Amino acid sequence: MKMQKFFLIVTFGVWIFLVYFLRESNFFYFVILNKVSDLGLIAVFLFILLQCVSASFLLPCSAFTLIAGSLWGWKLGLVVSVIATVLSSATTYFIGSHFYSKAAPEAIQRYSDSIAKYIVISPFLSSVLVHVNPVFPASALGYFFGIKKSRFAPYILGCFIGTIPLQFIFVYLSGMLTLR
Repeated sequence: MKMQKFFLIVTFGVWIFLVYFLRESNFFYFVILNKVSDLGLIAVFLFILLQCVSASFLLPCSAFTLIAGSLWGWKLGLVVSVIATVLSSATTYFIGSHFYSKAAPEAIQRYSDSIAKYIVISPFLSSVLVHVNPVFPASALGYFFGIKKSRFAPYILGCFIGTIPLQFIFVYLSGMLTLR
């Protein structure tokens, strides 16, 4: 129980800090868009790592999609963004299946029970629908699929297919409106 409270407090604290930092600081735009783009291939790995960490803290990753389009244009940005989204979804899935499947907070367990019937019927279709939806942080919803011990292969395939349309729109638009 103490670990759950600690995780919730840390997650909330990181979320508040990041939201404030991203909204109020010009440093973020300067560093990400001007300095990171000079790193080449290292920037791609750093980008993917940051998105995985962000998803692990239940933060939406749509800002990363916009940054990918701004940094690398719509073609390479789409590839990097889709890879980062699939890996962040896999990260949250494995965290949910290994660490929270037995010790999930009661509220998460109740919510995951309400969607469990859809996950059991079709993990692939459930994953596609979750990842196509622009409202929910889809990468973070990997926790629910992991908690419910959904099969990984249909989940990740649904993630890949479901994420492409929204990723394309965000990356293409941000590539056209380059923020540099």
